[in-house]
Amino acid sequence: MARLLRQDGSLTAVFAMTDELAIGAMRTLHEAGLKVPEDLSVVGFDDIDISAYTAPALTTIRQPIPEMGERTAALICDLIASGKSDGVPSSFRIG
Repeated sequence: MARLLRQDGSLTAVFAMTDELAIGAMRTLHEAGLKVPEDLSVVGFDDIDISAYTAPALTTIRQPIPEMGERTAALICDLIASGKSDGVPSSFRIG
């Protein structure tokens, strides 16, 4: 965050990939004498509990993980029940 502030004077917002990073950005901005959201907007991603307790409260995006898992499981069960495998890889590699 400090490097971004030094590099780009026209920065108006930061979208962090996690709330922890967004909270760290807010701290760096505070230490630089900048105010959120008056001087710079900060948005986090994942809606962890602590994000509601920052000052100011962090704007964050919540992912409905349980619902996403349920929907994925339902889709897989439907594919298995239908016996169709068109477009579904038989194996995949992670990493």
